[in-house]
Amino acid sequence: MFEKFLSDTRGVVALIFGLALIPLIVAIGIAVDYSRGSLLQAKIAAAIDAAGLAAGRSANTDDLEQVVSTFFHANFNTASMPVSNVSTTVSTDGATGTITVTSSASLETSFLRIVGIDEIPVSATTVISRTTYPIDLVFSIDISGSMSNSAVSGGSRIEAAQTAANTLLDTLYGTDASSTDIKIGLVPWSSMVNVTDGNAFNDTNSVGVSTFTNPINGELQSEVYMANNSQVPLLFEPPNNWKGCVYARYIDGQPNADQGDAQDHPGTYGIMEWAGWEPPGADTDGEDPDPPSKKKKKKKKKKKKKKKSHHVPDFDIGIIGTAYAAGGSDNSPCPNSKITPLRHDKAGIVAAIEDLSAGGATDIAQGLVWAWRVLMPGEPFSESEPVSDPIPYRAIVLLTDGAQVGTSGDAYKGVFGTDSSARDQMDARLRLVAEAIKAQGINIYAIQFANGSSELQDLMEEVATEPNSPYYHYAPDGDALEQIFELIGSEVAKLRIVQ
Repeated sequence: MFEKFLSDTRGVVALIFGLALIPLIVAIGIAVDYSRGSLLQAKIAAAIDAAGLAAGRSANTDDLEQVVSTFFHANFNTASMPVSNVSTTVSTDGATGTITVTSSASLETSFLRIVGIDEIPVSATTVISRTTYPIDLVFSIDISGSMSNSAVSGGSRIEAAQTAANTLLDTLYGTDASSTDIKIGLVPWSSMVNVTDGNAFNDTNSVGVSTFTNPINGELQSEVYMANNSQVPLLFEPPNNWKGCVYARYIDGQPNADQGDAQDHPGTYGIMEWAGWEPPGADTDGEDPDPPSKKKKKKKKKKKKKKKSHHVPDFDIGIIGTAYAAGGSDNSPCPNSKITPLRHDKAGIVAAIEDLSAGGATDIAQGLVWAWRVLMPGEPFSESEPVSDPIPYRAIVLLTDGAQVGTSGDAYKGVFGTDSSARDQMDARLRLVAEAIKAQGINIYAIQFANGSSELQDLMEEVATEPNSPYYHYAPDGDALEQIFELIGSEVAKLRIVQ
């Protein structure tokens, strides 16, 4: 009997199987728990990447730990995982300009408890490098009448634009009130652009320049005029009621090479000597319109009118006067919102953004070209450094909600026509401006807002640096617009993960 029991091997198989099952279970447990550990590590890595990028956007190093902690926990979701001992550390390296963020946590095990392992330590590290070159950026914001319409997601379009612009500022400045590496400007525009600085116009000075031929009347001239509240040189003395706008430097019927509307600085283009801009309502026949305090500042010699000289271009002055004067005395389209030149402090731009108000028609070309003039060194604005090492990252954020239309008193004096009949020629001027800007290495972020027109999309894609993100965007409503501005802010900040 006993011998029979010893010879029966059926239980041995079960025993062997049971013994073999133990390491198998352990192996499966190790695989499952370590798989969960890998998932936790991926979650930590994603969270510290977000936290590191947020820290990189903050120029104030005093609050980096708080910024990192806030963004880490906002992005670290472990509701379904038993995690403990979560910690984050942040350090900076001034020599390399990097921010290092490390986070660790403990994952409570399930199967590994069988072999005495109650938790698995998990950690991840990211290194964020922020470029140190300066940033010069100009908002070019449509304030035409349609911007008072609804933004769909609540409030008006102009209010949505204000919110979005402030979001971009927050992305760049973080909690800082100012930055030596950042300069921001603002160009509000409708059918014209107001080139004054917010002060009342009450004085004009003449400034001597090399003799040139005034493109408007063909007269030889050796002075330009500077209003007390503007950096923009004027071809004529502005009238007493000048509101601050100027006409585009454009002569209808003349070749593009001679025009100044798609150029940044005063200068000679083709055969035209554009030493300044014409203020609406100015007396262009050589008579003194006697603006306030003007006669106290200078004595003006009356000059004989010269029909022609070796400086005068070969065209009929009379024809120019007629073509360029259409609507020339009408200064009503001049917007109240004014240019804000580049500045380091955040509060000044925020205040200018809050002051925006909608009204007038849509001339995108003028909004873009004046943003270019604000952005670049030299006249008419001098806030950008003429020589800088490294060269600033220069960008224009252009926002519009409508297609271009002409008016009798717009920047082009209505020579292209009125309403949509002017669009083809105005679009052509816009393309020329955009091409010239991009040729200088300036990035254009073009945003089509609350207007799904395919024609406008085609145009804005051409204007943008590239016809896709991050340079071209369509924002159907205010919420989308804010997200787009935040994305652009991150792009401009040029943050990148290096490890």
